[in-house]
Amino acid sequence: MFTYNYRLMHEPRMRAAVQACHRAGIGLTAMKTMGGGPVKSDSDTEVKMAGRFMQKGFSDYQAKLLAVWEDSRIASICAQMPNLTLLAANAAAAVGQVRLSQGDRALLARHAAETCGDYCAGCGELCSQGLSQPLPVSDVMRYLMYYRAYQDPGLARDCFAGLPGQVRQELARADFSPAEAACPRRLPIGQLMREAVNILA
Repeated sequence: MFTYNYRLMHEPRMRAAVQACHRAGIGLTAMKTMGGGPVKSDSDTEVKMAGRFMQKGFSDYQAKLLAVWEDSRIASICAQMPNLTLLAANAAAAVGQVRLSQGDRALLARHAAETCGDYCAGCGELCSQGLSQPLPVSDVMRYLMYYRAYQDPGLARDCFAGLPGQVRQELARADFSPAEAACPRRLPIGQLMREAVNILA
């Protein structure tokens, strides 16, 4: 089980890893398939993408699932379905006859490139190395994702509340500039950590 979505599937290291597992006969279950992140920004491509997929009879949410499902090396998807609406959308995407065209895939790839700085890939070892003390940066990014992309403030706050009080205090005042310099996606880590403290505490 691993994080795999329309954002990560184009990265050379991910492509090589998936292919190596496939050759070795290892079954792969994709999770975090929506590619949601701690930052929510609007892009022209996102609007265009939603309109294009709606005209074809499905949503951009379903298109993101299809992008993963259509990879024959992926055995299954682990998807959060907290309500019947999402369950119905997932089921329709799974059994529907719709397939993504090259144009659809290109649009998803373009959106991923345009919003690269919205998404934390979870490579916490990179951003933690330069910090003067260990702080759970990638965990807090995930909690912000629960809040903004999953629209589940309860889950986000519960997870954040599980951090020790001193860690929460340090998140508000630590110097994250070394972590930002190490981040391959150039996320504004310090700003996001402070936002997490304000929003989730």
